[in-house]
Amino acid sequence: MIKYVSSLIKEFSKYDLAITGGGITAYEANASGLPSLIIANEKFEISSGKYLDSLGSSIFLGFYDNINERVFQNLFSLKIMKMSLLGLNHFNLNAIENIYKEIISL
Repeated sequence: MIKYVSSLIKEFSKYDLAITGGGITAYEANASGLPSLIIANEKFEISSGKYLDSLGSSIFLGFYDNINERVFQNLFSLKIMKMSLLGLNHFNLNAIENIYKEIISL
C-alpha cells in the first residue's frame, strides 16, 4: 500500500493499473489515464465504483468484504489501453479555465 506521496501524478506514471478505493483517487487515476480496479471501502463508494465501471475506464470489484476475485485471475485479458483512453476521454481537466469563465460571467 502506498501512502503520502509527494506527487500523485508522478506516482501514477509508474503503473499501468491501480487498485484503489472508490473515492477521489479512483477519479484522479482515471482522469490521468490510469485504469483502476476499485474496491469500495465505504458504502457511499459503491456508486462511484459502479459509475467508473460503467464508463469502461475501471472495473468495480465490489464492497471490500465481498469482492469479485475472478478479475485477478484474468488480469492479462484486461484491455488496459482502451480503459486508459476511456478515462482520459471522459474527464474534463480544464478546471482553471472553467473557474475563470465562471468569474468572468459574474
